[in-house]
Amino acid sequence: MLGEALFVAGDAARAREVLEHGAEIVKRLQYRGQIPELSARAARACLRLGDREAARAHLADADAALIPLDIESHRITRVAQAELAAADGDPVRAERILRDELARIESSGYRLEIAMLRLALGELLLTHGRSTDAHDQLSKARAFFADPLARGWQERIDALLARAGTPTATA
Repeated sequence: MLGEALFVAGDAARAREVLEHGAEIVKRLQYRGQIPELSARAARACLRLGDREAARAHLADADAALIPLDIESHRITRVAQAELAAADGDPVRAERILRDELARIESSGYRLEIAMLRLALGELLLTHGRSTDAHDQLSKARAFFADPLARGWQERIDALLARAGTPTATA
């Protein structure tokens, strides 16, 4: 998906444009299964650009269209909701959103979605000074991306693990 690729590449403005356009099309065509993914991704791009109100509107659309068993749509929507909560200054709520979704899908066998949630949770924890907790989540996410073809994900997570440092034992 072009919008996601632009977002990952750091071009949030262009990603927003593409994702918002896509979200409008799927809403107009009533493709309920695609609305949450495009709207939540558009919300993330808006957040990256500092537009929390647009992100809120996109998340309302995503949440309203969620299909209960669509794990990927739930994951991306919850990640965007957590990012909004963190942007609103509520990292406790952000963490709860991610941990609740992780608990909900952990037994599903959707290993990619679980790894992506762990990555988001690890990034959140690292941002808020919880390096040991972040290291645990990031290590688990990294384990999923062991295949040599996942080099880009490995490099991204390895850089985060380096920021987290070596976990310290607690007595």
